[in-house]
Amino acid sequence: MALTFNGSNNTIAGVAAGGINDNVVDNGTMADDAIGVAELSATGTASSSTYLRGDNAWSAISAGITEYDVWRVTSDVNNPGVITSNWERSDHANFEKIGTGMTESSGIFTFPSTGKWDISMHIFWKGVAEHDYTVTRVHLSTDSGANFATYANTYGYILNSGGVQYNSDTCRGMIDITDTSTMKVRMYGGGSNAPDLRGSTDTDYSFATFIKVGDT
Repeated sequence: MALTFNGSNNTIAGVAAGGINDNVVDNGTMADDAIGVAELSATGTASSSTYLRGDNAWSAISAGITEYDVWRVTSDVNNPGVITSNWERSDHANFEKIGTGMTESSGIFTFPSTGKWDISMHIFWKGVAEHDYTVTRVHLSTDSGANFATYANTYGYILNSGGVQYNSDTCRGMIDITDTSTMKVRMYGGGSNAPDLRGSTDTDYSFATFIKVGDT
């Protein structure tokens, strides 16, 4: 089809698809709102709950923190080492987990989804001997709980001057959980002269928190 120029309405007919050289049509040439979603080459699906990222992909809008959970030790334990029992989810009237939450079995915690998790263990200690030191740790397994290694740890100190003294430690780490079936955590607490870990079914004396802060 030959080109047809119409001077009365400033149009050109007969231009085939691809018939204009590259880099000829610039932003100033195109009309406002001329490019729609259908003309984009982005991957993914455009919807009211997605946005276009810088790498030309539609991505879901994050809802903020999607997982938050707190588990506490329910009774006093003397120098427990690995804390394998007496765990329960916090049931304070003003606490409610976000998302699915963690699952626990014999002190081993399993994650509900992959992602970057902020994990902490807080222990309230009672010491009765002179110069107690305390250790609080988060252990990580990457082989479904067969083996654990220290991922994060902290040390505390109880300076006892003759009576019962108290101290608290908080150990915290960020773990990228890439496989929920093989990556698990457990908590550890101990010290010199066998201090007591304080626990309660009514108050979060010694407790672990799990917060998912992003995707893996």
